[in-house]
Amino acid sequence: MFLAALLGGGAALTGVACGDEETSTSSATTASTTTTTTTGGGAGGDATTTTSSAGGAGGGCEKPTLDCAGACAALYDCGTEEVGGMKLCDFSGEAAEKDLWLNGSMMNGCISTCEATPALKALVNPCDCGKTVTTLKGLNMTFKDTCENGLSGGAGGGGM
Repeated sequence: MFLAALLGGGAALTGVACGDEETSTSSATTASTTTTTTTGGGAGGDATTTTSSAGGAGGGCEKPTLDCAGACAALYDCGTEEVGGMKLCDFSGEAAEKDLWLNGSMMNGCISTCEATPALKALVNPCDCGKTVTTLKGLNMTFKDTCENGLSGGAGGGGM
């Protein structure tokens, strides 16, 4: 499914080179990169070099690992954020509406949708609400409709 292609994440590679003392480790995540290389230094001993580089500006927010309830709550909260004086989604921000979003009127809310489609958890980033909402609106027409038109009179939930 095309959602899998959007779920890029960190990768770690470890390899052992020709000598028994030469090891290279590289870890990459969306937040930072660290490379450590240890090489045999002959009679003087080993030489170790570590290089780190920080990720892009994030305002101190680090994307958390979310379960379905957390991802759905974060997605609803993102929809209530204002950008340029306009909410990202037509959500009221009221507790009853959020509960409807999470649970639906007939177990058709966001949480049950997420449990059936776990890829949703990886797409929700409360550190970048604009991108999260835009991405999901592009991937799911039901979410797009709900986001743009709000939750209509309790008839449904955040099911996508």
